[in-house]
Amino acid sequence: MTDEEAFEGRVGPRAFDAALFPTTSSTVIVLASRHTFSSLFTLAELYPIRITAFELASSPKMLSSGASPTGSVGEGNIYNLPADLGTFDVSVFGAILLHLRDPWTAIAEAARRTSQTIVITDVLEEGMTCDTNAMRFATAGRDALTNWWVISPGAIVEMLTRLGFFNTRVTCHSQMHHLGHKLDQAPIAMSMYTVVGERD
Repeated sequence: MTDEEAFEGRVGPRAFDAALFPTTSSTVIVLASRHTFSSLFTLAELYPIRITAFELASSPKMLSSGASPTGSVGEGNIYNLPADLGTFDVSVFGAILLHLRDPWTAIAEAARRTSQTIVITDVLEEGMTCDTNAMRFATAGRDALTNWWVISPGAIVEMLTRLGFFNTRVTCHSQMHHLGHKLDQAPIAMSMYTVVGERD
């Protein structure tokens, strides 16, 4: 899939192109909406990784535990992940933080379960750059979704650093996106960023 191709959800495969996953076998938890899971399950066919896709308990369930031979799906409280999920090498947030009342607690909870790497991809709002360090309340969601926050890459870097993920890098890209996941309407180009934080 290229930049010019539209993806149903906010996060297309391009957000995860930059060799984010180790070449050795890894366990990955993806905290995202159901629209993002298919991109990551596709990557599980390319990398030696096993994915657990986790969505909020209030989200509509689309995938079953048999959706992919390389992964499983769970749901629940993102601020207090079920104990039986265990720990992971990599945690991925797929454009979900802007929809959460408390992004910090969600990242901290994932960090508690993550041994190596946290990957966070989200919307780069107009006026922001990859170096911007800001976080503020959002205005009404343009996707007819509940957007609590506008969070810049620099703010994510600060959070990850305070949680012990001191080695960070930021990339930006453009993703064609169907607003509100309405496939009968023309997609628009949406600026996105990905922050990768690694423990020492």
